Amino acid sequence: MAGAGTKRRRGVLPIAAPAHLRDKGKGLDMAEHRTEPRFEEGRFVPAYPLRRQEDGFTFIQQLGLIRDATKNPLRALSAGTFRDPVVQTSFLGYHLTQIADPAMIHHCFVENRNNYRMSALRQAMFQPVLREGLLTAEGETWKHARKTLSPIFTPKNIARFADGMKTTIDRDMPAFVRAGETIEMSQITTALTYLVLSDALFSGEISGAREDVLPLIANVLGSIGQPHFMDLVGAPTFVPRLGRGKGMAHVARLRELIREVAIRRLDQKERGDALAEDFLTTMIGAAGEGAPFTLDEIEDQLVTFIGAGHETTAQALTWMFYLLSQDTEARARAEAEVDGLDVSEAPVSWIDALPFTMACFREALRLYPPAAAILRQANEPDAFGSYEIPKDGVAMLHLYVLHRHQKLWEQPDAFMPERFLGEAGEKIDRFQYLPFGVGHRTCIGERFAMVEAAILIASLMRRFRFDYAGDTPPHPTVRLSMQPEQGMKMRVSSRE
Repeated sequence: MAGAGTKRRRGVLPIAAPAHLRDKGKGLDMAEHRTEPRFEEGRFVPAYPLRRQEDGFTFIQQLGLIRDATKNPLRALSAGTFRDPVVQTSFLGYHLTQIADPAMIHHCFVENRNNYRMSALRQAMFQPVLREGLLTAEGETWKHARKTLSPIFTPKNIARFADGMKTTIDRDMPAFVRAGETIEMSQITTALTYLVLSDALFSGEISGAREDVLPLIANVLGSIGQPHFMDLVGAPTFVPRLGRGKGMAHVARLRELIREVAIRRLDQKERGDALAEDFLTTMIGAAGEGAPFTLDEIEDQLVTFIGAGHETTAQALTWMFYLLSQDTEARARAEAEVDGLDVSEAPVSWIDALPFTMACFREALRLYPPAAAILRQANEPDAFGSYEIPKDGVAMLHLYVLHRHQKLWEQPDAFMPERFLGEAGEKIDRFQYLPFGVGHRTCIGERFAMVEAAILIASLMRRFRFDYAGDTPPHPTVRLSMQPEQGMKMRVSSRE
């Protein structure tokens, strides 16, 4: 509930954790690991993991942090990283530099980017699943992939994909969202964004019934991005990662289905058949520029787009609808804006017609950035001001920290969509807000994701209202993206 002297302007009391979860010694003591949601100066502040008070690590603390990080990496963050522009420490043999200074971010990740490579920990987490996809490839492999895929994301193609997005959402939304029901919001947004992406990637041609494919996708996503104990301690890749076998079996099945689609399309090309105008056709060299991909490369890129290209958007949407359910004033303003939308206009234009609504989405991306952290290892020593990153040291751009840093944001933990509007939005430093990454590896699908989000938000909000229905406040954790640890139950009511 709101603290003493706090104005409660927004009309919804945040839900406190039940007593049995607050009392020590009774199962999982969740209150020890997070704040409770509150109103602060009239603004809603959602629950977030508590921050350690020490910046350094004793050996015993490192062991405890390994345990916590495998459950939720956000628990390993110190209060100092949200207060100081740069924090340097040693952890498990790594020299770690956590950077929240926009000028130093520009130096390390843009000006001097050639001095850095992907960190071993990041690759250990993602490469077994994504292999040589855009997120994990380096060097010439990455350059070839980026060049070949870039023509897909021209304004003309984004406009064409937007029309398809609306068609997919109008077709599939009734099967997933119905007034009067209580839903798991993240499952709904994940399903809808996958179906949108599936139509854009390969015209929905993946074999198998939707009710079989969607759980498979969910299981694959659960296999990506969670650090394993063996990854954290730097064990060689040949050492078994106990507990990952089942997840990797799901990945193998998804790859099998994707390969079948790609082979069918290649056969169609050989026969001279007309090919669907989608991502896959571009990748096999039937359209666009750049050398065509091999079958293995097609498989890796499609797995990457499925893994990173819809899960991230889905989770940001899930968090946005939760935040609006707690901020009734912002929700009413967004609903009025959506109700005034001319839906006869081209769907690609909706993103510009909904400035406040998209500010709410951008604020959700700030509070819950899909890619929590970007890690690079230095090839040679690098200096910036009084700080030096040694050879093989890790430069960490923790987006969750950057987006909530006390020196960069007013009320950094509060939901304030207005910070992205007008003059306030123009004052945000280019390297202060980076939900889609930084430098030459900025997400290639950023515009696609934002247009997709605008169409999904407008389509859902015109018909429905979502109210949080969980027993405890949602708590962020990191997997492939920033997810609600206990799920996100929402009660659906009709607005029509």
